[in-house]
Amino acid sequence: MSQSTLSAQWAEKLKPLVGRTIVGVRHLDTGEASLLGIAHQPVCLQLDDGALLWPMADDEGNDAGVLFFQAGTKTSGLPAGAPRL
Repeated sequence: MSQSTLSAQWAEKLKPLVGRTIVGVRHLDTGEASLLGIAHQPVCLQLDDGALLWPMADDEGNDAGVLFFQAGTKTSGLPAGAPRL
């Protein structure tokens, strides 16, 4: 499968996230991680419609992943010299 096809498929799958609001942030608990068959408990974003969103190591869901965060350009919370993407 080409990268552009894969990107298009993911863009379509993620459309339901547009306009949602994050209402909570927590880690998955051990029971949730066990149900998913993963060894780690990643951070989990709770959305206003009840959906949960968490990072995975790969598209196959082999284990938990890490979520990176970068404040927006209007936020002064980053230290001087911090890289901007």
